[in-house]
Amino acid sequence: MRRWTALVALLVLLAGAPLTQSVAAPPLPPAIVAGTIAAVGPDMLEVTTPAGRKQIQMTPTTRVEVWLPARLADLKVGVLIGVESHREPNGSLRAVVIHLFAPERRGQVPARQFPWVNGNIMTNAVISSTVGGVSGETLTLPYQGGTATVIVTPATDIRRAVAGARGDLKIGRHILAFGRANENGTLTASGVALDKGP
Repeated sequence: MRRWTALVALLVLLAGAPLTQSVAAPPLPPAIVAGTIAAVGPDMLEVTTPAGRKQIQMTPTTRVEVWLPARLADLKVGVLIGVESHREPNGSLRAVVIHLFAPERRGQVPARQFPWVNGNIMTNAVISSTVGGVSGETLTLPYQGGTATVIVTPATDIRRAVAGARGDLKIGRHILAFGRANENGTLTASGVALDKGP
């Protein structure tokens, strides 16, 4: 369940729309469809979801992202990340999920911090420093209006988004598609994310 929540987070971040604390997952926003690919056509995906089958319309500009596992060693100074953190009783932030953005996303994903699902906090920022310690690796993340210090533990789910291709979208794969909801119940996808974890 945490992976699906994290993938929703990643999609919303890629779409550039913050998710407020009052919005939970599930249910998903109307412009996001999650499920398993049941059929693939030249310009269409049919996806099985808990609410039934949904059709996803693909366009020449639909972007495919692949979500891959990443390592602690990938968290280096200068890397742009999105961190979903839980605030501990002592006030510190413990990273639950970390998304590493591709270098070309710099300048597209604004550095900011805002409320997230389950009372957690999302921080988008470029890592300015990393320090190892007893509790785990500590990341310093300057963003517009402040600086966050986040602790990464062995339980933190670290993921990286890489460019995918239409050929990655195969029957049986779990995806999240986001874009424009149409009146006929279909979704015209501006992007599709594929989970290839763990």
